[in-house]
Amino acid sequence: MAGIKALEIHSKTRNPEWEEISSADTVVTTYATAVRRPELVASRMVLVVDEVHHLPAPTFRRIVSMSPADKIMGLSATPYREDGKHEELFPLIGGVVYKKSAEELSEMGFLSSYRVYSIRLSLDDH
Repeated sequence: MAGIKALEIHSKTRNPEWEEISSADTVVTTYATAVRRPELVASRMVLVVDEVHHLPAPTFRRIVSMSPADKIMGLSATPYREDGKHEELFPLIGGVVYKKSAEELSEMGFLSSYRVYSIRLSLDDH
């Protein structure tokens, strides 16, 4: 988008100085880099977390506590976890506020039409 200065940070390829970080309108980084470089999160008033279902992990949940953001949005196609950790996620960032199923997205033209087939297999130890 024109007029927005974005800074993309990958821990293996870029290690910007504070001046570059603080002058960026938007910082895009990974969970691992955000945890190692808390200043990336500590200077942002809006926090958008992709694949937010990973956030309940003990290391990653620190990202929210490091952030002064009063606006937090989490994105995930699978927010509910089989291990029940979404119960820890929702107090961190709030509950689900918008949801569309794969069927709805397909009907709206955002996903290709698809068919689901179940194939039962017998497996041995090998």
